[in-house]
Amino acid sequence: MTTDTSSSDCKVLVVGAGPTGLTLAAQLLARGIHTRIIDKGDGPARQSRALGIHARTLEVLDTMGMAEEFLARGHRVGHLRMYAGTRRLLNLNLAHNGSRYGFVLHLPQSETEMVLRGRVRELGGTIEQDVQVVHLTDRGDAADATLRDGAGREFEVSAGYVVGCDGAHSRVRHELGLAFEGQPYPQDWLLADVALHGAGSVDAVHLFFRPNGLPLGCIPMGGHRWRLVMPNAGNQSVISRA
Repeated sequence: MTTDTSSSDCKVLVVGAGPTGLTLAAQLLARGIHTRIIDKGDGPARQSRALGIHARTLEVLDTMGMAEEFLARGHRVGHLRMYAGTRRLLNLNLAHNGSRYGFVLHLPQSETEMVLRGRVRELGGTIEQDVQVVHLTDRGDAADATLRDGAGREFEVSAGYVVGCDGAHSRVRHELGLAFEGQPYPQDWLLADVALHGAGSVDAVHLFFRPNGLPLGCIPMGGHRWRLVMPNAGNQSVISRA
């Protein structure tokens, strides 16, 4: 492994090109702030992953001039309904949320990232794929980041700010010595995107609670596509061998 030492200074180094990092980068670039974006993956998400875009997020996207594009691509859901057997427990109308976006917009994360990447490119930004943080050093008025690319080459970047948008296993948070304030769910969960008929109205998320109190979630994605979510579904060891 060789080590390059080069200067490629930027005002902000954004680590992670998921929805959070891309939105931040677009906001910074729109204000003329020299921003560098790196991501350890090889490109945008290929799976649907997260779906829900809530009202406040849509309001932020509106200030960025992007809300209409998201609305055109996504599926609007105006209710949350819960059931025990055939008995309805709750019908929550999201129109009363205090926002002009009185719904949750469902859009696969893969599409969300494509839209945001397009905006970053429009603003003159680039996303460096297969590049990750190895080490951070705080110099008080700036930070030095040691980065490593997919070929194993290391190089130094100096930035006024380093922002960790690199998820639950954040390398940035690890380098800062910050603990993850949270804990895992006690169950394993099955998530599946399927074509489904008869789950219920497509303008609502439906949660069906079993006698043990655990739910089956049916989340509409538009058309006949649904996200099914269920805890304790099957034997994990059997699934992993399949």
